[in-house]
Amino acid sequence: MDNLVAKIGVILCLLAGASAHTHAQDGQQEPQYLLHPSWAPDGKTIAFYQRKSDYAALRKVRVKRRKNGLITNGTNYDANPSYSPDGKEIVFSRGAPNMQGQWDIMAMKLKSGDVRNLTNSPEREMHAQWSPDGKSVSFVRFLDNQSDIFVLDLASGRETNITNSPDAREFHPKWRADSGAIVFDRTAPSGSTITAVDLSSGQEQVIVTARDGERVSAPSYAPDGASIVLSKSRGSANGIWRINLTDNRESLLLRTEDNQSAGGAVYSPDGARIALHVATDGNYSLYVMKADGTDLKPIVER
Repeated sequence: MDNLVAKIGVILCLLAGASAHTHAQDGQQEPQYLLHPSWAPDGKTIAFYQRKSDYAALRKVRVKRRKNGLITNGTNYDANPSYSPDGKEIVFSRGAPNMQGQWDIMAMKLKSGDVRNLTNSPEREMHAQWSPDGKSVSFVRFLDNQSDIFVLDLASGRETNITNSPDAREFHPKWRADSGAIVFDRTAPSGSTITAVDLSSGQEQVIVTARDGERVSAPSYAPDGASIVLSKSRGSANGIWRINLTDNRESLLLRTEDNQSAGGAVYSPDGARIALHVATDGNYSLYVMKADGTDLKPIVER
């Protein structure tokens, strides 16, 4: 296999030596969660969310300067940010502290901080993604024994269930650059897959089927639509993989160590880099690497 593998064990010392967030009540070190990066359209800034105890806040980091700051204040559980194509707004999921109760999809104007509720339903919704043409937002909604992918038309407010899969759990929808398809991961009694759905025809295509003992999740299209990246565990080869959609050839981009996992991989707008989160002994930090899996660098640590 034509694999380009980036080893990240050499930077474990940086993670191990990082300063700890301390829980005020029991003095125990709290795990760090910096999760689900999302590139701004200019490719200079990445939004993500940081979980602390029962709360989560949206943050952003300038990639070159590695300077980060708050987008939301962390009094709720705000997660899974996604920029609008013009970079002026961001969509995300908002729930009550401790991830309890109702979750809705929200949109925030970054300049004013004004927030509006896009779904306002009694169900739980998460994993919002703004379409590249700016006309729609996709998200996951929990319904009884399943979670489906919905698309919200922003002009009309009409919602469409594009998967409707009984007894299946679907997560991490990501748009193709032409806004014509969405790729996601599905877990069903028959197994787990990476699946794409064409929005004009409703036809689904299974891109990857997990083998026994394998887990596949969190796919994302390259800007040219010719490949996807995803998280996969297969024996000792745990990490980030690229799938060529023309011939289904798989390439391992990033192999993690035994005490690590990687996920949330997303291409930069120009396709030259990939942002992702890496967990080491349960602590999640954000990284950026080249699209071929080399030059892995941390951008936000503890």
